[in-house]
Amino acid sequence: MTAARCLHILHIEGDETEAEACWEVLVECGLEFQVTLATTQESYKKVLEAGDVDIVLCDSCGYHFDGGEALNYIRENYPEIPVLFLSEVYANRDPRLLKAEGAADCLSKAHLRRVAPAILRATTGSLH
Repeated sequence: MTAARCLHILHIEGDETEAEACWEVLVECGLEFQVTLATTQESYKKVLEAGDVDIVLCDSCGYHFDGGEALNYIRENYPEIPVLFLSEVYANRDPRLLKAEGAADCLSKAHLRRVAPAILRATTGSLH
């Protein structure tokens, strides 16, 4: 039996405090991961281009990025990488439309304990 490898999560989020709250819950849930925080369109594109991203957590909007645009960019250029939306409110985008456009799931920041199981569902089969 081989040990599960550590997930590389790209977290596209405008608020570092909210991102850290999510990461704390992922640690409590026993998920092994390394995370890269991207707060701008330029920074998330740079991380994706460098490679080795297993999954993307993305807020629906931020000060320097739009979640829908991020999803479209990832689907066009990195279709193998699952994208999970994690937002307080989906004011600008309907979660059903985000899923129809290729999001693996849309979760609420009010229920962070649901993120780890969603990550595992989205990455099953892509990890060795």
